[in-house]
Amino acid sequence: MMNLIMKELREGFRSYKFLIIAFAFFFFALLDPITLKFLPELLKSQTGMEGIEQMMIINQAEAIKSYLGDVLQIIPLVIAFTISGIVTKEFTEHYLDIPLSKGMDLNRLYTAKWLVYAAFVMVIAFIAVGINYAYASMIFEPGMVSLKAIFRAYIMIVLMLIY
Repeated sequence: MMNLIMKELREGFRSYKFLIIAFAFFFFALLDPITLKFLPELLKSQTGMEGIEQMMIINQAEAIKSYLGDVLQIIPLVIAFTISGIVTKEFTEHYLDIPLSKGMDLNRLYTAKWLVYAAFVMVIAFIAVGINYAYASMIFEPGMVSLKAIFRAYIMIVLMLIY
């Protein structure tokens, strides 16, 4: 089993699948607070309406909610498109012919793939949620959202993404 896990780790790094998934998490973690900070000025310049910032709630909690919304809507698509062909590629390119002929169990292969990508998503999601929380705290008034609430949101996100 350990050999299969090491093989999946090497394959994930070699094919840049880990880099793509990490980029998606970090892109939104850094972009959402900045976007929310400058949104009133953008809307004011585009519409010409005065006082539009009074109609909007802009704070640390809203920046974190925006990021969590992106994680729940866009990141599953990125993960699905990134890792969708990992099993079929091995069958079509005949990587599994020799291991299967020697008695390798396909369930162990699928379990190793799931473990590697689930662990990677857990680690990257934890780092990205921490980055988003810290960055939103730097841009907006810190302390509006507790770390306990952030950790609960992280657990729910990870459970959904791993599922």
